[in-house]
Amino acid sequence: MKQTDISGSEIDFSQCAKVNLNYVDLHSKPLNFAEDSEVYLCCCYNFPEQLDLSMCKRADLTGANLHQVKEIRFKNKSQKDEFFHACNYFNGNIVY
Repeated sequence: MKQTDISGSEIDFSQCAKVNLNYVDLHSKPLNFAEDSEVYLCCCYNFPEQLDLSMCKRADLTGANLHQVKEIRFKNKSQKDEFFHACNYFNGNIVY
């Protein structure tokens, strides 16, 4: 992440098969992930208002601060149940 350019309008991980971030400030910028990628966003904060995980093969949001996220998109309910744990406070919309 230290070498990723976050000065643009989004943070683009579309060429990455695996994204592993811990305790990272995401600067409220939209995140773009690759199809079938593995995404680890443990304890990250300042997420964008809309978070799309529908294309991810695996996503770990353990301890992530999701208070400013208004919507999370999953592929289906099964994916949501696998990725999303009760340890995350989330009061927004879940979309499939």
